[in-house]
Amino acid sequence: MRFDSYHPVINLIYFAAAIVCTIWFHHPVFLGISYVCAFVYSVKLNGKRAVIFNLCLIPLIFLYAAWYSYYNHFGVTNLRQNFIGNQITLESVVYGIVRGTTVAAVIMFFSCVFAVVSSDKVVYRKDIAQIVVVSVHTFAVCPESEGTCQED
Repeated sequence: MRFDSYHPVINLIYFAAAIVCTIWFHHPVFLGISYVCAFVYSVKLNGKRAVIFNLCLIPLIFLYAAWYSYYNHFGVTNLRQNFIGNQITLESVVYGIVRGTTVAAVIMFFSCVFAVVSSDKVVYRKDIAQIVVVSVHTFAVCPESEGTCQED
């Protein structure tokens, strides 16, 4: 049984947990595991196109690290000074690489979400349609009830 044949709530729980853990944990080992798992699962789902897309994210990680270290100058180990006098530190470069890797892993996980959860699984389900109808009616009534409460 394939993972995309499961109920959409199961898929949502899995991907929500994977994305939240990727964003939350900044330890290099956890981040590396998350990045490799997102890379492999994306390639498994999308094939050769995913390999090209995922490899294009690697220069963006280092571009983000350069941008982050250029504007956020915290740390002790000075590497050089930029043209406006701010110090570029090793700690800000490393943290920029961590943040860039986090963003790249989340983007890869979202490419997996788009491959697994199709629109017909979400839109044409009876229970989700009922929830949408109830929430639309609830939000339509809220502005009307707000005005009556303020008149008292």
